[in-house]
Amino acid sequence: MMLRDFQKIGIEFAMRNKRVLIADDMGLGKTVQSIEASRRSSPTGPIVVVCPPSLKYNWQREIKKWSGENSTIVENDLDFEENEWEWMIIPYSKLAQCVQRHTTTTVKWNRNETEYRRIKHHSCIVKPGSLLDGLMRDDFTHIIVDESHYIKNKKALRSYALGKLCENRTHRFFLSGTPVLNKPIDLAFQLECLGVLGPLFNGWYGFVARHCGMQRLSFGGRRILKTDGASHLNELNEKLLENCMIRRKKEDVLKELPPLTSSSIELDLSNIKEYTKAHTNFLDWLWHSSYEEFQNLPEEEIYKDLSKEEIEMINTEYANNRVRRARSAMAMVKINHLKQLSAKGKLKAFKDWAEDVMSQDQKVIVFAHHLHIQEKIEGMFKDCARLSGKDSVLVRQNNIDRFQEDPSCKTIVCSMSIGGLGHNITAASIVAIFEFPWTTAEVNQAIARAHRMGQKRSVNAYYFVGRNTIDIDILKLLAGKEDAIDIILDGKKGNVFNSLLTSLGDHSVEHNPLRNSRRNTSVSASVAE
Repeated sequence: MMLRDFQKIGIEFAMRNKRVLIADDMGLGKTVQSIEASRRSSPTGPIVVVCPPSLKYNWQREIKKWSGENSTIVENDLDFEENEWEWMIIPYSKLAQCVQRHTTTTVKWNRNETEYRRIKHHSCIVKPGSLLDGLMRDDFTHIIVDESHYIKNKKALRSYALGKLCENRTHRFFLSGTPVLNKPIDLAFQLECLGVLGPLFNGWYGFVARHCGMQRLSFGGRRILKTDGASHLNELNEKLLENCMIRRKKEDVLKELPPLTSSSIELDLSNIKEYTKAHTNFLDWLWHSSYEEFQNLPEEEIYKDLSKEEIEMINTEYANNRVRRARSAMAMVKINHLKQLSAKGKLKAFKDWAEDVMSQDQKVIVFAHHLHIQEKIEGMFKDCARLSGKDSVLVRQNNIDRFQEDPSCKTIVCSMSIGGLGHNITAASIVAIFEFPWTTAEVNQAIARAHRMGQKRSVNAYYFVGRNTIDIDILKLLAGKEDAIDIILDGKKGNVFNSLLTSLGDHSVEHNPLRNSRRNTSVSASVAE
């Protein structure tokens, strides 16, 4: 097993700087760089790896492959207490279980002491005797944090737990090909855990004031800071590259990597009447609904039909406006219904296309969002494998192995959230994006499962668009999005939900300062460039 020259440079950078964000493109070997940098920098105690649950077995394999050393996956506290290991792999979900929320209430009187209001203060505490409690007292020096964008939300339990775990560690290697999913604020807590937010940016306040377009607003008698903007992004890129981040793109370092071609395929819907009626009803609701309707509507009633990622997206966008959150959540529920109707109508035509491709001895990775759509696609093809959130991590890995090694297994159906992270699925050279996510980062992650080191053939990514459906609007926004992500990471010029609402005629949506003006971008343009 030979390291490539750019990987050696990454290893040297990590060893020299000790606290680094390895932000290489997906598929360039961030895992092996962090393993080798850790081994070669004289670690004390176990080397701790924190990763998404779906990648824990992959990490165990890579550690054995590159270091020859054994590792343990920590699923309960006894795994830590009863054994001493050279490597410890801890899923984010296990860390989150070590923390609990704590709420206190104070009373604040007005100046005349005639009225008061109760103010709740929310915080987190580490559970005594938990795995995290024990690790915080351990003197291990090295920690690797895979898919570090998982901790972009500072208020999440796993983020708090990781922050405590990183304290006092001399070597902190964070890995993510997409550390910024939407806005510069996504980076703030990652840099804080890395230990560079204070030295480089004068802390959180200094970072958001300089790079997040910070605004001071008044809402309901309270003063709030709005930090979802973007400013001085080229300066941010330069500062990160000079001090703590290394990023290489595939086209720059893998000249021999086969080319990636992206194109769209427009399909007629088999249920076009059903879709058209639903689309008309949605536009009527969008144009005529009033904010008063949502004044007393419980958010929980709407949120039950959204994914965790979608809820987080809305809460981040409208953190201080409950009515806006409720209306946006309802809009997303209705848009998801349209997306599902479009997906349902595309199934028959997609089946014909896929069978033709597989008859040419090609393997196909299919990405879809909704579980029942994934199940319908899986049922259409013989010996189809799957990567689904309803399966255990071990079952998922077995399905990947079967798809990689079994010639009769021609199709694997993946959830965008589960299948798009960290997996190597190079047996396929065709990627089918059947349903579209909300960010370009998710699309790029999905395509990178096939377009990565080890791929010998050119990769074709196809976007399946329902004719005259909302698919076209979403894909145009994804294809034409010149957002802050590229500026921060690559020194050049995202979430498209608000832009989509505006493009459909909802002029009440606040304009995103990052929204670009390229209205005429071709639907078939690559979103992976």
